[in-house]
Amino acid sequence: MAVSQEAVEFYRGLTAAQPEAFTPDLAMSLTILANCLSAIGRLEAALTAAQEAVELRRGLAAARPEAFTAELATSLNTLAIFLSDLGRREEALAVAQEVLELRRGLAAARPEAFAPDLAVSLSNLANFLSALGRPEKAQEAAQEAVVPYRGLAAARPEVFNTGLAASLTNLANCLSALGDRENALAAAQEAVDRLISPQFVTPYVTSNKNDRNDAEAICEAIGRPSLRFVPPKSSEQLAIQAVHRIRQRLVSDRTRLVNRIRGLLAEHVIARDISRLRHALAGSVSKRSSFALCSDASVRYAEAPRPQGDLPCPASIRPNSAACLPA
Repeated sequence: MAVSQEAVEFYRGLTAAQPEAFTPDLAMSLTILANCLSAIGRLEAALTAAQEAVELRRGLAAARPEAFTAELATSLNTLAIFLSDLGRREEALAVAQEVLELRRGLAAARPEAFAPDLAVSLSNLANFLSALGRPEKAQEAAQEAVVPYRGLAAARPEVFNTGLAASLTNLANCLSALGDRENALAAAQEAVDRLISPQFVTPYVTSNKNDRNDAEAICEAIGRPSLRFVPPKSSEQLAIQAVHRIRQRLVSDRTRLVNRIRGLLAEHVIARDISRLRHALAGSVSKRSSFALCSDASVRYAEAPRPQGDLPCPASIRPNSAACLPA
């Protein structure tokens, strides 16, 4: 916070001497300061800094629109958020509409660079309209926001699936407010198909786990604006995951079986590693009494050479020589 304020004062002095060179840096410092002030709850001071940054960037964009229009739109978007946080929703809506017009022009000229920003602006506008009780207009903006996100998610799903899911959730909320339950459910279901991590849903489960309670928890979680989504795995990633899970199960089964055998032979042999236990048992499998089997296994195990490179057994069992005596 103190560093941000110091940076602003430093750039003020530089801008006073060379405005054409340092005005962009001053605007950036003011934006950073506004975000810092907002983070500690000083919204009025944050709004003042954001407004100053907007005025500086308006001048820059008027002189060099191709270089500074995108930065002006970013500053205006920040200003709209601060106005909304302060309850000045009508002013926030007006600023959000200005941001949308700027980003429409940018996306028309360079869609690959500014389509994500356009989609964000449409979603923000839908939220502001919904907060002002204008569900029809909000639904139109939310519906339009889904369109660019679909294209972006189709090209780069690992990056934009989260944004598409959030825009679909926003659309579902708008449709639900208009009473269009069927289409709202379809949009919400598509958003869920973007994959919600179970750890983000678990806090909203209010009772015992069953299908009904899980569905209620998903509906509650998906309505949260801060919810994060998980990108779906590719076929290659799923195949690698399957290999790891199969190997983990095989290792677990082997460990469980070896420990069971070690427990049965604990009174007769000293089980130190898997390989020696294998050698001892392999030569003892015959139709003999259990005592003869255990005794012979003990001898063979003790005399068997120790092979190199096998995995150690996870535990050691001390011998009990008295247990080998006949009853």
